[in-house]
Amino acid sequence: MRDEVLLVSCSLRFQNLPEEAVLAESPKDGILKLIRSMKPDLFLHSIVNGLHTSPFFMTRFREALFCYASLFDMLEATVPGRQHSDLLRFHLEKKFGCEVLNIIACEGKQRVVRPETYKQWHIRTIRAGFKIVPVEKQIARAKMVAHFRKDFLYDEDCSWMLQGWKGRVLYASSCLVPV
Repeated sequence: MRDEVLLVSCSLRFQNLPEEAVLAESPKDGILKLIRSMKPDLFLHSIVNGLHTSPFFMTRFREALFCYASLFDMLEATVPGRQHSDLLRFHLEKKFGCEVLNIIACEGKQRVVRPETYKQWHIRTIRAGFKIVPVEKQIARAKMVAHFRKDFLYDEDCSWMLQGWKGRVLYASSCLVPV
């Protein structure tokens, strides 16, 4: 009997794992197996939702354009240009700009931003031996009401909590347990 609770939380970092084409074994599957071997009581997994891993430039460019246009639009609408927020906004815009540049201009090991969709991560986590703990509908609804603005998207799909802007899912979170 354990006297401790082990919680593993990974927030928005899996997008920086190398892709399968770069290495022989999948680093994404490897990290999930490592987390599962720790036998956590709960694994909180939050991801950037995107499909920027295409080897084809135009597909990657189009997907990055739509995703980051939504992020910049959300930033424009929610972070007003007041002095105290100008620095925050500058840093966010710089971060997003560097990510876009990396997604579009870099190939192979030089590309370090590779988000996948929550549906792809759903399949990966199930295959790695996790099961998803369903999101309480009341929690999702309370979150939506607390931060409501007509352009924000809060939804749930396959027990993933989805967050986005103007109909585009930008982030997704799930709670998992090893089986």
